[in-house]
Amino acid sequence: MKIGINASFARKPDSGTGQVTLNFLRKLSEFRVQSSGFKVEKHKYFLYLEEDLPANLKMPENFQKRIFLPLYKRDDLIRKIWWEKCLLPKKVKKDRCEVLLSLYQSATITKNIRHIMFVHDAVWKIFPRYLNNIRKRIYYKFVDKAIKKAGLIVTNSLNSKRDIMRFFRVPDKNIETVYLDCDPVFKKKYPQEEIEKIFKKYNLQKSPNEANSTHHALSTGNYIFYVGGFDIRKNIRNLIEAYALLWKKYHNEISIPNLVLAGQFLPHLIPLVTDIPRAIKHVSEKYGCPEKKIKLIGFVDQVDLPMLYQGADFFCYPSLYEGFGLPVLEALNSGCPVIASNASSIPEIVNKREALLVDSRQPEDIAITMHTILTDDALRLKKVDNARKKANKFSWEKFTNSIMELISKNQ
Repeated sequence: MKIGINASFARKPDSGTGQVTLNFLRKLSEFRVQSSGFKVEKHKYFLYLEEDLPANLKMPENFQKRIFLPLYKRDDLIRKIWWEKCLLPKKVKKDRCEVLLSLYQSATITKNIRHIMFVHDAVWKIFPRYLNNIRKRIYYKFVDKAIKKAGLIVTNSLNSKRDIMRFFRVPDKNIETVYLDCDPVFKKKYPQEEIEKIFKKYNLQKSPNEANSTHHALSTGNYIFYVGGFDIRKNIRNLIEAYALLWKKYHNEISIPNLVLAGQFLPHLIPLVTDIPRAIKHVSEKYGCPEKKIKLIGFVDQVDLPMLYQGADFFCYPSLYEGFGLPVLEALNSGCPVIASNASSIPEIVNKREALLVDSRQPEDIAITMHTILTDDALRLKKVDNARKKANKFSWEKFTNSIMELISKNQ
């Protein structure tokens, strides 16, 4: 069988879709015979790419790379539409593929070739304000149509499955749920000296007063951690407000760790992203929380992230909507205690055994839960222990096996 794979996002390894793409290809390249009896080495694979794969990802001989771009080479929505809707279907047809696997929701529609599309979420349907220009509206109209036309939809949570059924009228029998895993770098335990180097790199060293504080026994970096986007659905405004409430109510009782926000803040995207400087100034004036207690450290390299999780007092993820919630799984694997939203797909990744779940629309609820996790070491240890057991249930091998079984059913 000839199998085409849209692996375009391999060029963006720090994105969630990029991680899915690269880890799927890496695991697929290692397979010989799967548990289902599908022999990976007996088939021919065409990888459709906009840039070459990373140098450390070597594919077997039965994998051929097709790297191509339109004349318009700027990486924006115009190129994306051109590549997905026009160029890719022609390449797939020319290679005589019998099935195309798209590893993300795209505008691609194939004729007489079975199309299996991985749909990560329906965020543009739930937050239509993100479609704030004509290019985005046109692109997502194409995506909507392609989702409805696909032969099979694969998604990463039951919550996303319900959204796809609701917004695209795709019947239950045409949607399969397959859970992801996180990158293997988060499964490694790093020595304290390496973590200390990362603290220095991102200017997270403790001050003398902080170094001598003992607000609880397990603290290493003396910070509460968030990593991810700053778009409005991530609910960073409520995280900042909750932190300021925590400081106001409890700073005379315990030493309050700093709040560290990791991610690329793009002010020109306001109001689609939270105006973080304004939010910090607001809570400082409202609650008296020192502005210096909230630190923006910018974009963090993937190789550094595990150590920032491992060095944190806890990870707080108050997102209002997630297709899956990959940062939560990264924290679980890193042994970092988790406070997370009880919304959308997140309770499928962690439940009350492994994390503290909150109503993230209520800053007061987040603040009280932050105080609980800072002052109860036994609770923290219990959650981390349960989280490690839960994390073992997710694997790229299971994910890849499931995808290939779905392909093999339609040989």
